[in-house]
Amino acid sequence: MSLRDITGDLMLSIKKFDEWVSKSRKGDKISYYRGFLFAPNQQKLSPTLDLNRVKRLADHVRNAYDNNLITMVQKRHDDFDYEYIAIRKNALTSKEVEKVRIGALAKVINGVSE
Repeated sequence: MSLRDITGDLMLSIKKFDEWVSKSRKGDKISYYRGFLFAPNQQKLSPTLDLNRVKRLADHVRNAYDNNLITMVQKRHDDFDYEYIAIRKNALTSKEVEKVRIGALAKVINGVSE
């Protein structure tokens, strides 16, 4: 099943990604983007000029990686056509859950929205 079949789009929303992270178990996988993250305007499938939206998703997923929640892999389909996949690591520890809560609270306090 393709990402387009699942989401109706080639890019998962940050909200859907966060829902997946919160419900997923070790080893679960999700395709969060299909195209070319580094130049989405040049990708073969549905090129986009909405570079900010793509960058926000990429940064958000990278943050999950930096927080040791996921591993990131990619599958090459063709030139400028990659499938970007997140693989869930261990379930959140209570310390990690608190870190996520504190991070969300900090964003609210600082007026950061996604």
